[in-house]
Amino acid sequence: MEPKLLTAQRFVDPEIGCSYRYVYSETERFRPHWHEYYEVELFLSGKGTTLMNGTEHPVERGKLFFMTPIDIHCYTVTETTETINISGRYQSVQLLYKRQNLPPITI
Repeated sequence: MEPKLLTAQRFVDPEIGCSYRYVYSETERFRPHWHEYYEVELFLSGKGTTLMNGTEHPVERGKLFFMTPIDIHCYTVTETTETINISGRYQSVQLLYKRQNLPPITI
C-alpha cells in the first residue's frame, strides 16, 4: 500500500503552527503515512505495534514516538489505546529550539 501524505493544512492549527489531539481507538489499523510536519505521540494505554521506516516496535502504555517529516509509519491496535498526539510545523519546532537556545534541527 502506497504511503499517504498527511498535510499540515488538515492537521496543524495555522494560527499557532501546532496542534494537540487526544485519540481513543478500540481496534484500528492506520495505513502507512507520513507528514509534512513533526509529530510526537505518547501512548497512555493499550497495546499494538507500529511499523516505522521498516522496523516494528511494540506499542504500550508509556511509549513515546517522535516522527519527522521523512518518517513513514503505520500502526495496528490490538487492545484499546489512548494517545496524546502533538503535531507541529517545522518553523514552530525551530522557534521552540531558538527560544531554548538549542542548536537548529537539520534534516
